[in-house]
Amino acid sequence: MPVPLLRRMGLIYGVIHDLTTDFASSAWTCLLKNEELELAGSLVLSPSEYLRFCRAFYRVELYLCLFRCRTRLTSVPFGEHHFFSNQPPWEKEQLISVLDFLELKLSKGSTIVITTAEHNQFRQLLLLQGVDFIHSLISESSYDDKKALLKSAFLVPYGQANLYNALISRPESDLNNIVTVSDYADEDDLEALFPPIESHDQNTDKGPFEAWRVAFNRFSTCMWVMLTDNSELREWAYVFWDLDRMETSGMLELFEYAPGYSELELACYDDIDEMRESFEERSKIWRKGGSGYWSKNDES
Repeated sequence: MPVPLLRRMGLIYGVIHDLTTDFASSAWTCLLKNEELELAGSLVLSPSEYLRFCRAFYRVELYLCLFRCRTRLTSVPFGEHHFFSNQPPWEKEQLISVLDFLELKLSKGSTIVITTAEHNQFRQLLLLQGVDFIHSLISESSYDDKKALLKSAFLVPYGQANLYNALISRPESDLNNIVTVSDYADEDDLEALFPPIESHDQNTDKGPFEAWRVAFNRFSTCMWVMLTDNSELREWAYVFWDLDRMETSGMLELFEYAPGYSELELACYDDIDEMRESFEERSKIWRKGGSGYWSKNDES
């Protein structure tokens, strides 16, 4: 392989390692706040847990690399909405968890320069830039450099790839299916609906499957991924932990009841109001002939 490509791969691995560590630590901190769990104070990921976190970030980055530059004049031998069609719902939930985490990091990393809002297309465009871009943004301390990095995202004619839509898309046959997870009394029958767990020793742990099963127990086929009410579970990285860890700590009992909204979801509602107020205040200043950097309650 060419040396520049090897170097690029090494740099991306470093980025994904940092993001994996950050996400796992953040999720663990959230879980420690639950008094009903029996958790140790510090987190040491098992090899299989570390593999799951890294693999999810790599899969997100792979999708973005393949589809973010698509235009009407380019073609890809497979549709973006079929890219994850052979993955079971708990692995799709892993990718959605990673997306939620990256979106939260993007929101925090750019909070001085842009505001956030649910379904904000500008923010989705920034997510398309990939893990290296987001890692650079959250690591950058200079306001001017941060703004320049954000502006660079709008200089490239990116396509309209939407990873959220690709993950949530389902076969037409599932749209009206009212069979719930709990209707499958035999877990083996439920697992048989999806591709077998990979043969690699580190991928055979049933923790992610069990976490997904209890979280979606009462939901039908057409709702087996990406529920808004489960956003806090994704913040807890619920489909990444080993079964032994979950059984020992009591996580499965906690995951059975969707707890509510994550930090990302709650921030969206607050940010919408702040964004509207910001637009209104800066518009007034602009109409009076003012310009420059503005922050709340400061027109100096």
